[in-house]
Amino acid sequence: MITNGQLSTLAPPAPPGPDGATSFGTPVTVNARCQLSNVTGTQRYAVGEAIQDAKGVCYVPKASLGGNVPQQGGQAVCATDGGQMQTYRIEYVIDRQGGIAHWEVFLKL
Repeated sequence: MITNGQLSTLAPPAPPGPDGATSFGTPVTVNARCQLSNVTGTQRYAVGEAIQDAKGVCYVPKASLGGNVPQQGGQAVCATDGGQMQTYRIEYVIDRQGGIAHWEVFLKL
């Protein structure tokens, strides 16, 4: 997999706080190389409404995450090479098997 960025942290979703605010579990530092790109029209067609708010996709090899799994509703902190780290909400996750087994993580701001 050709990489152009770094996935630094993953945090799982947690139950909403007493005020209903979105919350997240304890973040895990993964520091994994990844490929960051825009969502394609083909992906929007294939996955549909589940990724309607996605602004980008992070492709990350499973072997580089040390058993950690990106979770829908969680957070991911990543950046393209030379860019600033940005915190995203994980909108949808696809588990890709075979070849280079990887997670296809759809991100929204």
